[in-house]
Amino acid sequence: MHIYNLSVLPPQKEHEDEKELQGDDLRPLAHKLQRWRLAGLVAELLESGSAFAALAAQGLYIGQPLMETWIPKAQIRRLASMLEDPQGSAEFVRALRETSQ
Repeated sequence: MHIYNLSVLPPQKEHEDEKELQGDDLRPLAHKLQRWRLAGLVAELLESGSAFAALAAQGLYIGQPLMETWIPKAQIRRLASMLEDPQGSAEFVRALRETSQ
């Protein structure tokens, strides 16, 4: 039997929890960043340009295995996909600004 035989691999289930982050979903992560005293820095970097947001999204995808200790995997994926969208990134910055006040 070949190691890449698809009949041996377990079926991939759909991720129901991978809906987009919106509104109130952003607040727990924003509060977590505020507790770590990173909310202001993250907001400034995301506001400085959309290139950083795309880079941050790629960093989240790459660093996901390490970050799963502190943040659930589904939340990391949703945040990364949201940061790839300019409107989603702006919404996250607003949530960060609200929690830091």
